Amino acid sequence: MLTDLNLTVASVRFLTRRGYADSEQLDRRVEATKGAMRMASQLGAQVVVNQIGTIPESPDDPQADLLAAVVEDLGRFGQHVGAWLACETGTEPLERLGQFLDRLPTGSAVVALNPANLLINGYGVESELASVAQRCWVVEATDGVPDRARGRGSEVPLGRGLADFPSIVGQLSEAHFQGYYVVGPQTAAEPIESVSQALRFLTNM
Repeated sequence: MLTDLNLTVASVRFLTRRGYADSEQLDRRVEATKGAMRMASQLGAQVVVNQIGTIPESPDDPQADLLAAVVEDLGRFGQHVGAWLACETGTEPLERLGQFLDRLPTGSAVVALNPANLLINGYGVESELASVAQRCWVVEATDGVPDRARGRGSEVPLGRGLADFPSIVGQLSEAHFQGYYVVGPQTAAEPIESVSQALRFLTNM
């Protein structure tokens, strides 16, 4: 059906309740993730997006070792089936994510850049993008604003937050980004108009 409609699947989104550094029912989550990666490959998508869990600040933390072992295992599986786990940004600064991936074998995982998640949690986007730009395979075209008083910001329509998309696009272009920009509804009330506005914003830019 996708072929008949001349459509391509950009990515598959597969969310788990816990990250891969949480040992509770970890084997079950890993097997489910591998199932999603296998399905993505069958659909012609190379990317499965999930938040891998908070990366500890210290690389010597036992949870960091567990997380690295799981992501490395998923990376080997991804190379076998042709679909890779994309670590969705937002639970830690981009620089820490980049340092974590640098410690893994090449090709273990890629990155799904979500600017809104980063801004909502008080992290920078453009200033640290270089640390993961080479690994970005998909961009979730989202925007947000921080709220230091409440400790957590909120997502806003594309182009109305603090994400500097001209800078993001420019930096990714320099890193030879060849993936997709994924647009979703910004408001539940008017999803079609919301997506249309986001597409116009990206097209005009």
